[in-house]
Amino acid sequence: MNLFSAGVKHFLLCAVFTAAVSHGLFSAPLSGEAWKLLDIAQQALESGDYGTALKRCEEARLAHRSLVGGYIADLEASFSPLEVRKAGDELTAVYQVIVTRNDMVAKTILDSVFLNYPVSRFGNSASSLMKWLSTRMVYPEADFLEGNVYRAEGEYNLALSFYEKAWIDREGFDIPDERFSLAYAMADLAEAMGKFGDQEKYLLLVVKEDALFGLPGNEPPTLNAILRTLSSDSSLDKFFGLYRHYNTVALPAYNRLSRLYMNSNLPERALPAAALGAIIAVSSLSQALSGRDFEWVYSGFPGILSDAGKNSRIAEWARDSEIWAMLDTFAAVLLSLNKDSLAESVYSDLARFCSDSDVSRRASVVLESMRQKRLQGHR
Repeated sequence: MNLFSAGVKHFLLCAVFTAAVSHGLFSAPLSGEAWKLLDIAQQALESGDYGTALKRCEEARLAHRSLVGGYIADLEASFSPLEVRKAGDELTAVYQVIVTRNDMVAKTILDSVFLNYPVSRFGNSASSLMKWLSTRMVYPEADFLEGNVYRAEGEYNLALSFYEKAWIDREGFDIPDERFSLAYAMADLAEAMGKFGDQEKYLLLVVKEDALFGLPGNEPPTLNAILRTLSSDSSLDKFFGLYRHYNTVALPAYNRLSRLYMNSNLPERALPAAALGAIIAVSSLSQALSGRDFEWVYSGFPGILSDAGKNSRIAEWARDSEIWAMLDTFAAVLLSLNKDSLAESVYSDLARFCSDSDVSRRASVVLESMRQKRLQGHR
């Protein structure tokens, strides 16, 4: 899941949301009207009918709560007979008794849950399943979408309140990765509101789940090794050739955090984020190219830029995924830290081989500026 440029980001948020409401906690015949209402709400939002969208969100929230509450009541009734209670708390044993008793209401509910969650998810415990069901009364998808509606209306504070409520209830998302969509939405909104401290906070929600990331003073060993490579090596051959990381969902967060820290005159804070983002960018390109051609092998940073640019689909995907932008940001961070030779190396390769004309043009401008400064220094 990539949430990147404004147009692509809107498309992907809609796509992820559509998946969420189409593949809910329960299969469609059992899920009642909740997911259908959210689908209608999404369509209303896209057509600019905000009143209908808000109304359908509330109806979906109530329908979902009623549905899950009904399931809880039905299962409590089905679990209460002596024959079922004799099976104890072992969920598989309880299920067998339910089948033997031909309790189709309970069986249908349990089957619908097991379509998406294995018995092991509940520790094979009937009581754990019931506790879990009680947590599913919340409907963060509805709060997320309602936040999107208020954002579209320009009611930013109200939108943020619904986003934050959805974040509190994020464990209830039917698609767990939807929490990243939500974190990016909050970060984008905070940026639009000029609340850059909050923007950082929400972006950190994404990268804090990355095992390679760490706040200053708490960096994991691999990140320290990466930073040592950048500080000790005179070229980027080892950096780009040795390290690989595939946390693509975090790449936009690393790019935006790097830029945020740069704008705040904190290049030292920007470097770890930019380094990890650059590694993810090169790793993602490598994965895409090897997926297209199993004989493809990494031959260096210029080569991977050139090879990716020759494939129009990969080049377009890399642009929309902020890969080119991330590499541009990485070079800018290096330059801000007076690592001129490393920065010039990245900018030179971007200027020559990057298929994104905006990035390559910007790299050429920076290179010319660096050249002019050197000339002035020799006068």
